[in-house]
Amino acid sequence: MDELKAIDLPASFGTKIDTLGRHLLWIREHDPGAKAIVFSQYRDFLDVLGRAFGTFKIGHSRLGRPGAVEKFRHDASVDCLLLDAKTDSSGLTLVNATHVFICEPLIQTAVELQAIARVHRIGQTRQTTVWMYLISDTVEESIYEISVARRLAHVQSREQDRRNQKSCATTPAPIGDMAIEAADTEEMQSAPIQKLLSNGKTGGELVGKDDLWKCLFGKADKVSSRLDADADTEAEFARNLRGHAAEMRQLQQG
Repeated sequence: MDELKAIDLPASFGTKIDTLGRHLLWIREHDPGAKAIVFSQYRDFLDVLGRAFGTFKIGHSRLGRPGAVEKFRHDASVDCLLLDAKTDSSGLTLVNATHVFICEPLIQTAVELQAIARVHRIGQTRQTTVWMYLISDTVEESIYEISVARRLAHVQSREQDRRNQKSCATTPAPIGDMAIEAADTEEMQSAPIQKLLSNGKTGGELVGKDDLWKCLFGKADKVSSRLDADADTEAEFARNLRGHAAEMRQLQQG
């Protein structure tokens, strides 16, 4: 973060956009040739992001516009592809990218998993790094907590089914990568993406009244209390989700 903050920008477009711009410039310097997918559920946000990237001299293309994918794949000056939730990306393979930026947390995890699946899929031979941007002490934290709680519930359900089939042991087993992968696949297949998104022009996910209330007026319940899971299980899940990023940073610094 200190290195990102030290990067000068010619103009400011707000904390999140400025940090994202600095992050892409940092990747350009430290991982030459690396390409990224920048995903948001809001088309208006990507419009502003495109203008900011033009000012920051960050090459980009926008999915849905003529030649965007070919330009992203073959033009070395294009650092990233802007992707929104409403634009049809079914079947799209972008394995030339190695970074995925999620610009805001979503309650409907399947929406963000679809964006990640454009890069992290069969044919990808390199490490895929996913970055999620959220602003502390805002509604984004509540959205993230709800999303993590639901994802953990899904993964734990898969693990419990597996343990019931294999044995009657009562000792909880660590959550494994296979369970997370299986739960993610089920999440994406549970409902068509279009049914999870608003029909409005600017985009945005559909959120139930209870979730909206929790996001705006209350703190999401702790994962452990909602699922009757202990702190060790929650910590294990967090390590599986975020551990690879820390390991990669250590390897790069070494």
